[in-house]
Amino acid sequence: LLSDAQGRVWIGTFAGLSVYDTQTEGFLKPTAQALHLFDACKINDFEQDGLGRVWVATSERGLWCFEPGQSFPVQVWPKASNQKNDKTLATIKALDVDGEGNLWFATENGLWFLGVQKGAQVKQVFRMEMEARVANFNILDIKNDQNGRIWIGTFQFGAFVIDKNSGQIASFKQEAGNPFSLLSNQIMRIALDGSGN
Repeated sequence: LLSDAQGRVWIGTFAGLSVYDTQTEGFLKPTAQALHLFDACKINDFEQDGLGRVWVATSERGLWCFEPGQSFPVQVWPKASNQKNDKTLATIKALDVDGEGNLWFATENGLWFLGVQKGAQVKQVFRMEMEARVANFNILDIKNDQNGRIWIGTFQFGAFVIDKNSGQIASFKQEAGNPFSLLSNQIMRIALDGSGN
């Protein structure tokens, strides 16, 4: 669910996307044609950025953007035809906007970044020596904290914290016999509280 700045509630289901207008107390009809793009499509996540754009993460249909004032979304990722057939790239698991307004998103094939400026290109982050540790893990959730770090929850490899400035990576895993370690290496969701914890 996403409650946007215009008072709409975006509802993602296993069968598509609905948008409820709290002012009219009904589901939006003008964008119905656009919403049909997502029929029979699992919606995994939503995020609204500082420019009022609503980002929609889907299973197997990629990343979409609803610009303010536009009733029809634009597919942002994947763009290339060979990438669109790769379900590990076209399934977007999680979205998060950092303090600078940049969009981060997780696929079954790694962590990606899209700059806030118009015309920015999508790029995979933390390649090279870090790639083996993070880039190709099946990431289920991501969150940016106020200290310039991104928290990453994976399907079977625990949690990671990456300092975006230094590139340093810390990992947290379940350790047999250690009651102070993670309870499981399957991290489904990450949430930050008002104190940044």
